[in-house]
Amino acid sequence: IDAPWPCVAVRGAEINKEERWPVVAFSHGSGAYRASYAFWTEHLASHGYVVCACDHPGSARFTVVDGQVITPGGERSKRSRMESDRVADVKVVLDGVIDDLGDAVDADKCAVTGMSFGGWTTAAYCERNDPRIKAAVLMCPSLAMSDAGKLSKGHTS
Repeated sequence: IDAPWPCVAVRGAEINKEERWPVVAFSHGSGAYRASYAFWTEHLASHGYVVCACDHPGSARFTVVDGQVITPGGERSKRSRMESDRVADVKVVLDGVIDDLGDAVDADKCAVTGMSFGGWTTAAYCERNDPRIKAAVLMCPSLAMSDAGKLSKGHTS
C-alpha cells in the first residue's frame, strides 16, 4: 500500500522558494483513490501548481489512516457521511499544504478540482465560498446523484 506509484512526480520535492506557487486541491471519484488520477495531478504540477490530493476514507478503494488500512463499508460509506466528509477533507488538505509550505505558496491563488464524485465535492466545496479559491475544474461531476441533486439545480457561489 505504501509502495511508490509509477509516475514522474516526486513526493516531498524541494520547492523553489524564490517564487510563490498556486495550490490546487484534487478530489478523486468514488471507489478510486488519489493515485488513480496521477495523469491529471502530474499535469497540473508540471504547469507550476502545488497539487495536494487526499484519499477520502470510506469512499476510496482503500486508504491508510494512522497505519490502519480503511476500505469502503460501514458508517463512513453512507452517502450523506461521504458527502460531508469529502468537503471537510478538501479543506483539511488545502489548509495543511498551505500551512506546511508557508510563503512558498500563494494562499490567495488556489483552485479545486475533482472527477465524478470528486467533481461534486469540488462544487460543494465552492459553495463554502472560501475566498482563497479562484478557479474550479469539475470533471464529469455527479451533481444529480449527490446531495439529492441540489447542486444540479443551482448554486450560491
